[in-house]
Amino acid sequence: MLPGYSEPYVRGDYSLFPDYVDSIRALAKKYQERITIYCGLEAESFPSYFPFYKEVLQNGVLDYLILGNHSAMNEKHEIISRFSHITSPSQLYLYKDLAIKALSSGLFSIFAHPDYFMMSIDNFDSDCRKVSKAIIECAVANDVLLEINLAGIRTGEREIGHRHRWRYPTEDFF
Repeated sequence: MLPGYSEPYVRGDYSLFPDYVDSIRALAKKYQERITIYCGLEAESFPSYFPFYKEVLQNGVLDYLILGNHSAMNEKHEIISRFSHITSPSQLYLYKDLAIKALSSGLFSIFAHPDYFMMSIDNFDSDCRKVSKAIIECAVANDVLLEINLAGIRTGEREIGHRHRWRYPTEDFF
C-alpha cells in the first residue's frame, strides 16, 4: 500500500489504505474495554518511501511498521532485485545495505523474516555470516525485534543446493 506505486498480486493497492486504517481503528474502539488493538503494516525498505512512513507514524495514522525486505527499488520506482532469488554477492550485500538503512531509520519496530535472503542460497558462507552479523548487530543497536517467521514451514522442506531445509526460518542465520 504505497502511494503512487502499484504491484498487483504482491501488495494491496494504496486506494485501500484509508479503509484498512478505518476498519482497524473502529475495531480498536469497539473492543477497547477488552483488548488493545494497534494498527500497523509490513513495509519495504524502499528509501524513497521513508518520508511517507515517517509521516503516517508521526501523524498517528499507524502505530508501528514491520520491516519486510523483499526487494530493491530504484529511483524510478522500478523493482531492480528480488531477494527471494539472490544469485550474486552484490545482491546479498544490497539486501544487507537496505536492511541496515531501514533498521537505522527509527521507522521500524520489528524486522519480519530477516533471514529471507536465504530462500535461494544453498551455502551459508562467509558472506552470509557477515550479512547476518551486521543485520543482527544493527537490530540490537536500534532496539528492533527480529522475527522468527514460520510461514516458510508451510511449504515444507525443499532441496536448496545440496540440503533439504525450509526456505525460512534458517537455523544458520539465528
